[in-house]
Amino acid sequence: MPNTINRNIVIHELKKTETEAVSVNKPEKSAGGGETILLVEDTVELLKLFSKCLKTQGYRVLAAGDAKEAISLSDAHNSPIHLMLTDVIMPGMNGPQLFTRICERRPEIKVVFMSGFSNGELTKTGTLPANIPYLGKPFSIAVLIRKIRETLDAQTEMSHAVERIRRLLP
Repeated sequence: MPNTINRNIVIHELKKTETEAVSVNKPEKSAGGGETILLVEDTVELLKLFSKCLKTQGYRVLAAGDAKEAISLSDAHNSPIHLMLTDVIMPGMNGPQLFTRICERRPEIKVVFMSGFSNGELTKTGTLPANIPYLGKPFSIAVLIRKIRETLDAQTEMSHAVERIRRLLP
């Protein structure tokens, strides 16, 4: 789990002011096409910021502060959820475990993982397989929006990701 200093740096970098973070790094045109994103982030300030930015870009957002809430939101949502944007390291259930759980009922869902740890560290420790959509914190809003759009537009299914993640789970 990132230490308090790293977490504060992430929050500071992304939230210098919400207005600056949204306007300075905002893509020129709206990237969203009305897709629904399940956002899972255990840092309240980041959850609010990411949610606001995604909504501004034309996405519908189901925002959850932990895995349990994400599962409840997913179960209660009767329409498609196109993508899950989730933190990797969270209390209770981590992001990869949550993704496999959500995929049981929503096999078509795509995922972008995010973490204060590097992708290399997460791969080396067996927390996340290689070649999975990933964002290292801190990142700009423009990078976030671009990664989500790329992942949504990719023609590849995520079933290979689910299988690779399951092989890593205890």
